[in-house]
Amino acid sequence: MAVWALLAAGVTRFLPPPIGEPAAAGNENAGPGAWRHGGARPSYLISVGLGVGEGGLVAALPALLVALGRQPGAAGLLAAVLAAASAVGGLALSRLQARLPGTRQSNRRARSSS
Repeated sequence: MAVWALLAAGVTRFLPPPIGEPAAAGNENAGPGAWRHGGARPSYLISVGLGVGEGGLVAALPALLVALGRQPGAAGLLAAVLAAASAVGGLALSRLQARLPGTRQSNRRARSSS
């Protein structure tokens, strides 16, 4: 897991900044690509933590089900339900994000309506 996290961090270091965002001139944290934005590092740390937590849960499910007297094959179904719920939650958040106060889209919409 740590290898994949480091690989993802290394690859994304060379990505260009998001479209419409000026380069961070004079910023002491300015590095190439997406790393120049302050939210990149905490996002990666959160993603690593969530990945480790979900991976541990999925790995422990078969043993837990056996201890509870259930079929260990049901762990696959539970992992699929967990993945589907994660996907639905991500889609719902991206849909609602434009309505959250303080986001770029909501601020842009507020400026254009006034």
